[in-house]
Amino acid sequence: MTYCCGGISDIGNFRENNEDSIYWAEKTLGGYSVCFASVCDGIGGMKDGEIASGMISDALAVWFGALEDYSGDFTALCNSLLQMIYKINTAIIEKTQVEDIQTGSTIAAVLAAGDDYFALNVGDSRIYHISGNVSQISKDDVVIVNSSGNAVKTKLSQCIGNDTNIYINTVSDKVSGGDAFVICSDGLYKHITDSRLRAASRWIKNEKCCKRNAAAMISYVKKKGERDNISAVIVKCIGR
Repeated sequence: MTYCCGGISDIGNFRENNEDSIYWAEKTLGGYSVCFASVCDGIGGMKDGEIASGMISDALAVWFGALEDYSGDFTALCNSLLQMIYKINTAIIEKTQVEDIQTGSTIAAVLAAGDDYFALNVGDSRIYHISGNVSQISKDDVVIVNSSGNAVKTKLSQCIGNDTNIYINTVSDKVSGGDAFVICSDGLYKHITDSRLRAASRWIKNEKCCKRNAAAMISYVKKKGERDNISAVIVKCIGR
């Protein structure tokens, strides 16, 4: 399989700064197309949320950039990514203690190579797998704090940079040609529909197409009045 990916992060309609951070890259290793993409959403209740999200994206870019070979051992590749997430979590906690700052971030990410994919998340940023149907494959790490009528208020149950004992939600499976993944912050999915997610997964052949379709979703959400930062990254399996 070959992959392409691309995304957009937008400050949105009302925020003064963008606490989201995104990363994506694809390269050929050992004859395999290897793709990695992530979305991190700095915790809005923490005044320095953008520090954690930026640290995660920067560290993951270094991790992926350092990959020089892939022999087809997908389990080893996934384990390497998980160990990096734990290291990042520890580094952010240490930074908060040394510099006396408040920061934390969600993460949602997809790693794909050959016919395999591996998805992970901590927090409430989401991953959708579009393969005919639209399926949310991430888990929302939230607890309900108040419910009144149709209005439900939640808060995060965990994030990166807040506790040494994090649980990384993971899922892995096979991909087929034409499959796509949409990785996004809550600023996007609060207003997006399955039909728009399916539309965003179509007519993609390169990074430019991924960015175009991500921008279209973000434009729609901004017109709906979303007040948060909005980020989306698309990973497309374009076949053999």
